[in-house]
Amino acid sequence: MKKMRKQWLCTLLAALMILVMFPIATVSVSAASSDTLEILGATIRYEDARGNTAGEGSQGLRFAVRVDKTGRTYLNAVREGSYDPANESVKFGVLILPADMVPSDGEMTVDTPDVEKAIFDKVYAQTDSELHFTVSLLGIPLEDFNRGFTARAFMQVTRNGETRYTYSEKTLSRSFVGVGNIFYEDNRENESLCARLNEIFANCEAYQGENAKTVTFTLFSDLHYWEGWYIASIADLESIMKRANDSNSDFVMQAGDFTNNVSGSPELYKTYLQNEYGLPVYGVYGNHEMENKDSMQTVTPTLTNDKNVIWGTEDGKIGNGNIGYYYFDFNGFRMICLDSMYSWNPTTKAWEHNRTNSYSYASGNEKGYSLGPDQLLWLAKVLDDAASKELSCIVTSHRGFAISYSESPDGEAVRALYKKANEKRPGTVLMSISGHLHTNHTEVIDNVLHLDMNTVRNGGYKVGGTAHYTNQEFEYTFYDNDGKALGSSTQKIGYLTHAKDTWFFKDPLSAVVTVSTTGKITVEGSETEWIDGIVPPWKASGMEPKVDSGVFELQLY
Repeated sequence: MKKMRKQWLCTLLAALMILVMFPIATVSVSAASSDTLEILGATIRYEDARGNTAGEGSQGLRFAVRVDKTGRTYLNAVREGSYDPANESVKFGVLILPADMVPSDGEMTVDTPDVEKAIFDKVYAQTDSELHFTVSLLGIPLEDFNRGFTARAFMQVTRNGETRYTYSEKTLSRSFVGVGNIFYEDNRENESLCARLNEIFANCEAYQGENAKTVTFTLFSDLHYWEGWYIASIADLESIMKRANDSNSDFVMQAGDFTNNVSGSPELYKTYLQNEYGLPVYGVYGNHEMENKDSMQTVTPTLTNDKNVIWGTEDGKIGNGNIGYYYFDFNGFRMICLDSMYSWNPTTKAWEHNRTNSYSYASGNEKGYSLGPDQLLWLAKVLDDAASKELSCIVTSHRGFAISYSESPDGEAVRALYKKANEKRPGTVLMSISGHLHTNHTEVIDNVLHLDMNTVRNGGYKVGGTAHYTNQEFEYTFYDNDGKALGSSTQKIGYLTHAKDTWFFKDPLSAVVTVSTTGKITVEGSETEWIDGIVPPWKASGMEPKVDSGVFELQLY
């Protein structure tokens, strides 16, 4: 580490606003609990202070920090509205340490061995409520291009000879090549910049440049279509399919609970599987798929219109439909669709797929809503194979595997598989999608984005509710057994079987998701409102009539 300091850590410089730089690329890092500091993101430096694009002094990482000037900590220290960089008693900066040297507890302070402390010279921008500054780490040698560096913002206050520090709650880890890959992708039309990036990273195996690949798909979950039971309509699905076509999506993915009545909804599957745009469509089992006495033999063939997916059977074929999990490869990606509807039957002493309805597993059995041991073994092999073939994986299941939001008993096991695959090859698993909870939630765990997708129309659900819809109406379409529309009429929402139990959104929700092999994930959500302003009498976390949008940059190297 001492040798590394001599090589480049001594070149830590504050990045001034007057430098000719490209805008700072922010990432989705949740705000710190501290009322003062927040790490916003990182981008690369490819020019020096004079605009030169050659030489060691022009290449490195640049970290961005936001300071809350309205917070108590700031006001107590600065004691004035505007911060003057000449103020010797209060200084702001960034601690930087190679990510593999951060203590196991994740804590990084000025007392951490080998940590480097960089104080900025001038502010990047300042308003009445916020102060922004950047710190650059320049002259990174080739052997450290793939190495992650962790940054943490700090405020240094010196009074009466005593110095105290306030730190941002969150840290941010980025590597030079990881950010360089995303920087190239964001600036493909800038030929001179891309040429400079190609020059900088010419000898770095992890650099993707023009070889980076992307996939775009339209995502929705929990449509809950059942004629006369819920408000979801064929028009809702048609709207989602049109959005997929208009956004040039490569395919459409639904994360379960597509319908509560598979065999009785031919119009639904005609619209989805035989969609007018010829789009490939995929889906997974939800807990309601077999509710109306349907069987796996009925449901499994309706999950996708792609005849070339690889099922979890011994020969990879669909067989009799008793295996409902599969994967397919597309443009450098592997899309894995899991079946999280297995339960341990204490009577038969066997793992069984949920049988006649969503609540058929043993009451109170914590092993319900699982993948089961066979599927876990299959998933491990599929991920390992993807790592060997340098494919980037996106996993979809109805039940999620996030730490703070998962209801699946397989959460820890699945996250361990993700981590193992990413240790074999960084970026093997990029994203894990789920539905079921009818809420918004995102969480990055071990550089995997876990996304819980909101419901299409059913925003709130509570068994045994009271009537909350009176004269509100919707357009009701009737279909024959072949899925052909027979006509429509205006119906009262209150007549729906589950009107008392459910609160509905006015318009269908979906998301357009774009994922890059560089680790950049963009989610373009949609927004609506509660029908007639009627909202549930309680509010769960993330339960709102919208799908959150966001940009996430994963640290792959």
